[in-house]
Amino acid sequence: MGIVLKLRPKAFAKMSNLRILKICCMHLTEDLKYLSNKLRYLDWCGYPMKCAPSSFQPVHLVELHLTYSSIEQLWERTMHLDMLRIMNLSHSTYLAKCPDFTTFLNLERLILEGCTGLVNLDPSIGILRKLICLNLKDCKNLKSLPSDIQLETLEVLNVSACSKVENISINFGYMKCLSELYLDGIAVSELPPSIGHLTNLVLLSLSNCKKLRSIPNNICQLKALSSLNVSGCSKLDKLPQDMGALDCLKEHHLDQTAIRQLLSSIGLLKKLKHCPWKGVKE
Repeated sequence: MGIVLKLRPKAFAKMSNLRILKICCMHLTEDLKYLSNKLRYLDWCGYPMKCAPSSFQPVHLVELHLTYSSIEQLWERTMHLDMLRIMNLSHSTYLAKCPDFTTFLNLERLILEGCTGLVNLDPSIGILRKLICLNLKDCKNLKSLPSDIQLETLEVLNVSACSKVENISINFGYMKCLSELYLDGIAVSELPPSIGHLTNLVLLSLSNCKKLRSIPNNICQLKALSSLNVSGCSKLDKLPQDMGALDCLKEHHLDQTAIRQLLSSIGLLKKLKHCPWKGVKE
């Protein structure tokens, strides 16, 4: 039988100089009204409150991890967190509203994986000029991504299993640094032509996109592409003719698609080592 530890929130009132706080699944005996504003690192797995204390203004905070929390809204008012580099709210299933990102301009990693209560992202996410990683995996109620995202430094974008996303209207032409793009299991029927501008893209994963019918021809311009996964795209019946131009392609997953015949140009892929191919069952 597990032991449940209880904490009196008033204990934090005596910790005004606290810099690092890490707690896992601690039960509070009453509402939390105080946390040190000098915190640099906060990691509270299972944070039990609906929002952060109103008095909490951690202007020095560098990393914020509130995974599996009960957060509905991080702050009720605008916070200026110029030092914040990492925000991880993954698996906070009650989170319904993202913060205003205009005050987090140095944010590098935003992790919202499994935040199933999210329907929309705040449009201000599009101005995070230092963002390297955006993880939205398993945000099953997310309907769309802001079309005006211009994340020039983004290297990893994960929208996998966001099954209500039916349209990717992002102009990928701005994302020159993007190297990994995960779109597995989303509801798109086609990809934007701008995907051909991702000159540094190494991995493109589209597995189980059941509505996907085609791939833009200019995907063959992605000279850095090493891994392409379209397995489980049951309506995809053909690939671009110039697939042989993908000089760096090493893995090409084609199983459980509607493709009946491989292109002859695939024979030009000298680095290809793994290419599972088995069509969908009739």
